[in-house]
Amino acid sequence: MSIVATCQPSGVHQPELLRRCAATWGTVYGIARLGALNQIPRSVPGDIDGLLHEALDTLRMGWQASRGLVDGPEVHPRPAGGINATEADDHDRKVPTD
Repeated sequence: MSIVATCQPSGVHQPELLRRCAATWGTVYGIARLGALNQIPRSVPGDIDGLLHEALDTLRMGWQASRGLVDGPEVHPRPAGGINATEADDHDRKVPTD
């Protein structure tokens, strides 16, 4: 919780901070789980680490925007070999069929 708390503008009360912690946890868990299950489409550029950084930067910018404190996203370079459209087709993805 302290990491999320340090990214907040002043005046954010405990209940709102807890909601933001839950949103952060859900975002990280969701992206990591989708990545682990190979359910992120190849058309999504980047790797899991890059997607996580971008998602957390987006949350932070939203928190700061309510106070006019947005200073732009932190851009993290994406390492080669991430999930992308040019990845070899030998990486099968399971798609549910009815």
